[in-house]
Amino acid sequence: MIGAIAFGVMFGLLFSGQGDTCQPGYFKSLFNGCKPCKPPGCTCTLTTSCDACLEDATNCEYCKPGFFGHICEHNCSENCYNCSQSGQCLTCFPGHTHPRETCVCTQSKCATSDNCDKCVSDEYFPDNGSCCPCSLLHNCKSCEVSSNGTKCVACKEGYYPNEYGDCFNCSVTCVEGQCDSVSGKCKKGCTDGYFGKRCKQRCQDSCHTCNRYNGECLECASNLKYGPNCTKHCSKKCGGKVCDIRGICTKGCSENYFGEMCENECDKHCIQSGTGSSCSSAIGQCLHGCTAGYIAAVCPNVPQDSPEKSRKSVSLGAIIGLGIGVPVLAVIAVVIFVFVKKR
Repeated sequence: MIGAIAFGVMFGLLFSGQGDTCQPGYFKSLFNGCKPCKPPGCTCTLTTSCDACLEDATNCEYCKPGFFGHICEHNCSENCYNCSQSGQCLTCFPGHTHPRETCVCTQSKCATSDNCDKCVSDEYFPDNGSCCPCSLLHNCKSCEVSSNGTKCVACKEGYYPNEYGDCFNCSVTCVEGQCDSVSGKCKKGCTDGYFGKRCKQRCQDSCHTCNRYNGECLECASNLKYGPNCTKHCSKKCGGKVCDIRGICTKGCSENYFGEMCENECDKHCIQSGTGSSCSSAIGQCLHGCTAGYIAAVCPNVPQDSPEKSRKSVSLGAIIGLGIGVPVLAVIAVVIFVFVKKR
């Protein structure tokens, strides 16, 4: 019994001189009196309030202004004086406002000192006695205040303002995601399958690519068709029945046909050799010569005259020439005579 009393007295004496609380920045240890909180951001007042500030602890009850976290290991945002344990700003430093927006609004950007109804540049907008950066509107560079609220008028690279003043991502339909930050016009054209100033309209399903301004097909989804809407079928005489957007055959022509669209048949007087075509698919030139009596490259429809017929043709031509030439010369002579006589 005496031993127990003695132990109690000793225990009481051990802590009687320590006081019920410690100074701010210290906590009361069970056997070692008041010890400093760790890290320095913690503030301890009661015996059990800051056990978590020890190096081997995991939580802190509350932190000094400007700090937050389980052990006060994080700093509040730059212009925030005090924040919650989750980092949400509660109070701003003087000159800054809007704690919910991390105190980025400031009176120093006001163009007027009375009621701050105008800011020093279009990168800020007035709001409740201070100027806030347009970046609060998400991806916005410059903005303006209207009767319907604050709207963005110029966005960051890769965005443009829609009709509601919100920055819209243009990376989906613009080549390399580049568009004008004010108009939204794609700088390098549209990705395949889209057209329009902002590349928001889809090309016809029959097109692979289409004209950026009117949507007409520039390349067909199928190489078996052609035309502005890719609805016409390539000529059956095209090699493989394939052609480009203009209908021009891209793999030559079927046997014995020629022309851009293989619309012409080789001359019947071109010599056929083996199973290949008798003329070139480009201009129809006979590849193996002409049948007897035909010598032109593309074999004319009228055979060459014999030497005898040629001589007769020449004689006949001479007679016709003389019959026409003599009267003409006579008329010229009479005109000259009259002219000389008058002189």
